[in-house]
Amino acid sequence: MKNYFYAVISLLFLSFSITAQEKIAVWDYPVKPGTEQWKAFTTYQEKVDACQIPEDVLSKLSTKELAEICMDYPLAFDFLAIDNARLGMRLTITQFNGLTELSKREEGTIELIRIYRKYPVLEKLPEPSSADYFAPLLLHYCELIISDSAFIDQLNNDQLMELGKVVKSKFDAKVKHQDVYSYHLTRHTFLLGAILLSKREEGQLTARQRDVAKDYMESFVKSPWDDISISDLSLIISSL
Repeated sequence: MKNYFYAVISLLFLSFSITAQEKIAVWDYPVKPGTEQWKAFTTYQEKVDACQIPEDVLSKLSTKELAEICMDYPLAFDFLAIDNARLGMRLTITQFNGLTELSKREEGTIELIRIYRKYPVLEKLPEPSSADYFAPLLLHYCELIISDSAFIDQLNNDQLMELGKVVKSKFDAKVKHQDVYSYHLTRHTFLLGAILLSKREEGQLTARQRDVAKDYMESFVKSPWDDISISDLSLIISSL
């Protein structure tokens, strides 16, 4: 599993194209990784600028369409390049006008959760030539977007509880296929679960549950690759 994880990162730096879960019909990125125009870019900012959605298109997109386009963002996996993935995602949301706009839409987070709910948990490692090759990381990416305060703060208590059920179901499915989903591809599931617990109303959690959620959120930022107590991880998921 670890070999798969690092192989994917290597491919990203080689600018392989990202395969979307759904075909975008309303608008697509005019320049993509792997093309001659993309290879001609000499700065990272040129790539960022090339991925921006034209304002006249952005204003006409439905929230559902926009959410799906954001899931196909060519620089989606750049958060993997730094240890603090939460900071990396914050930067991505700030620099990509699609995610910035989606975070302002009333149903923005709800549409992301719709995508997250139906996104596949693979039963075996996909072949590099498979359309599903990037699916594990796209699920990773979706969880990290939703966990950002720009999105998760949109949800009321009932919606947070419902999202918790989806997170638990994704975790349960990943556990059944640990050859595909090691801790590296499950840690954002734990993070999203911990954030959900931290937002529970007073009296809905024990002091122990709240402390574990807080500790995991802090350790994720300070020491993201350190091992975490299995009992603590289990408590996060079982509390959802």
